Order: sequence, then structure tokens, then C-alpha cells
Amino acid sequence: MVLPLLTSLEVRLTPRSLYLRNEKLERMIRDDGRIPVPYNVSIRNAGDGAVRIIGKKWTVRSHEDGTQVIEGDELFGSRPLLCQGQIFAFNGLQMLRLPARIQLTLLVRDEAGILYHTDPVSLKW
Repeated sequence: MVLPLLTSLEVRLTPRSLYLRNEKLERMIRDDGRIPVPYNVSIRNAGDGAVRIIGKKWTVRSHEDGTQVIEGDELFGSRPLLCQGQIFAFNGLQMLRLPARIQLTLLVRDEAGILYHTDPVSLKW
């Protein structure tokens, strides 16, 4: 089933600074070469009606590790309801081998019960 695209939900994925007091990047690199890569997700409902986020799909790609797909039916234990103009935001962290790319797509239900997906948003490191 192909779901329609919901363009009124503005999803932003932005990098965050990784600042740890007295920590050097070399100390944060794991034995397997992965490093912590923090990001912020901000979701704003720019539409006229309320929508509920009912699922997510992360696609994580790195040259060394290939592609991983992580799907779930909640965002941090909830299914946020966003009324017109409301924003839901959260921070996250992925352990990645660079270069890498993460991509997020959301599954959303509107007030009429119609399912939509969002355009994928991505970050590259």
C-alpha cells in the first residue's frame, strides 16, 4: 500500500554539538571505530487539523556497516498528538562509523483516520 505524502508536517533533523567536558574525540571512539553522533529532531504541524505520529523509520547507512533499518510505532514511548502549530522535539544519539548518513521518515494519522508518511529528512557526517 502506498501512503499519501503529508506536506503540512515540517520535520527537521539537525546535528548537535557533542561537547563533553575534558573529553577528547579520540577517547570517545569505540574499539570498533564508532563514535557518538548527536542530533535534534523537530516536528511542527503547519496544517489545519491535528495529526498523531504513530510510527517512525530510521535508515542508517555507513560505508563500513551497510544499511540498517530501524522501525517503531512510538517516539520515546509515546505517540504524540500535534494540533495546529504545535511542535514536538527530541534529541538523539547514534553510534556511527563515519562517513555515515541517517534518514528519518514518520508515519502519521490525521483526524479522519487517514494514514500518511512524511518526506524523509537526512543528515550526513
